[in-house]
Amino acid sequence: MKFEKFTCWNPLEFKKVVHTEAEASPDDIFLAIHTDNRINLSIYGNKPKEVSYKKFLDEFLDGDYGNNVQTVIEGESGSGKSHLVQWIRQHIPKNSNKYVLNIPKTQTNLHGVLKKLIDLLPSDKQIEYNAKLQKKDIGL
Repeated sequence: MKFEKFTCWNPLEFKKVVHTEAEASPDDIFLAIHTDNRINLSIYGNKPKEVSYKKFLDEFLDGDYGNNVQTVIEGESGSGKSHLVQWIRQHIPKNSNKYVLNIPKTQTNLHGVLKKLIDLLPSDKQIEYNAKLQKKDIGL
């Protein structure tokens, strides 16, 4: 179903719907306004090739590179890096072997990242590690 030439929100609320920061949009709105740009993909220093977001995700998940896959997403300010990260987060299949931890770029301090990781632990471990984290905070 295409929504070409169809306004699916009140134009007076444009700024509530379309955010300049990709991570500020709720998932449903993000997907409604998403356009699948092409990106340059370079693996292990090979010559870059232009691919779709889907192709990038497939390459990222295909398992040819081991279990500890990392990637660098670089580009000019406003080039769509955060948009790509949000799209990937929404499209990585959920299963017991993977967990996607979303860390917004505004929350990249060490304490915030550790707190997000601790929140994933069982309750008894959360108490233990939160106490350790708080003790470290006091000592700083």
